[in-house]
Amino acid sequence: MHELSIAGSVIDLIARHVPTEQHRLVRTVRLRVGALAGVVGDSLTFCFDALVRDTPLAQAHLEIVDVPVTVHCQACLRAFAIELPAFVCPRCG
Repeated sequence: MHELSIAGSVIDLIARHVPTEQHRLVRTVRLRVGALAGVVGDSLTFCFDALVRDTPLAQAHLEIVDVPVTVHCQACLRAFAIELPAFVCPRCG
């Protein structure tokens, strides 16, 4: 379950960049996660919530922004987001 280590790393980043006395003010942590990252969003949220429980960051909520895979077709030069697992250009196939 690498989501636990990712959640821990996110909390470490918060600790490095937000002064300790302001941890109670953190409400939303927005994290962009790419479609090919192999991260299960619900598991990551669960781990984050478990790690911040009973800490000054307990009010923080993890907001995961899903980032699609964007590719560039060499044949027709179109850039587009794909639905996994297909890597087929919707314009020229």
